[in-house]
Amino acid sequence: MDRRFSRRVKYVGLKPCLLAATLLLWAAPASSLPVTYQDTGRLFTEFVTPYDGTMSVDGSITFPTPLPASSTLQSFAIGFETNGGSYSFSDGTMTYDLTNSTPADLLFATDKSGNITAWQVEIFSDAGPILLLQSLPSIPGSGFDKVLSSGAQQLALSDGPATWTDPQVVPEPAVFTLSVLGLSALAAAKRRIRT
Repeated sequence: MDRRFSRRVKYVGLKPCLLAATLLLWAAPASSLPVTYQDTGRLFTEFVTPYDGTMSVDGSITFPTPLPASSTLQSFAIGFETNGGSYSFSDGTMTYDLTNSTPADLLFATDKSGNITAWQVEIFSDAGPILLLQSLPSIPGSGFDKVLSSGAQQLALSDGPATWTDPQVVPEPAVFTLSVLGLSALAAAKRRIRT
């Protein structure tokens, strides 16, 4: 291999490879990315107007990092919003999020894979209704979704607990962009070395 070719390989291939490696390492690991848990509620079986039997509480909650695996029921409400958490739940007539409501309780327990196994979520809205989502396996029959008035009068109730999906990692746009740039730089370096 002559010297000029060796220098060309170093110049054309090494610098893009270093750039790509830097960009890929700069992208945050998946364990530190926000994670969303989807909630699908059961239809209301007891209700008063404006609620009816075709409605349920459905939504999602996003934590800045995954819930810890194999955790017992613990609160995640303190610092939820300031640490980048968010949620959006709908009871069929109103959508509750951080712009119009406040989380009072965000209690969750997980299995060894980090999936939600028990929960107690209580959200107070500025408009009055209160959401209460609960399933505590240690208390038989405690699973339900409930909408209450500001005076704690029951407005709607499901006959069982919701279903939570497995956690879904939410890539931040900057992390996604850095990863794509890193992989693109690697591909470009490989093409240049071949030519």
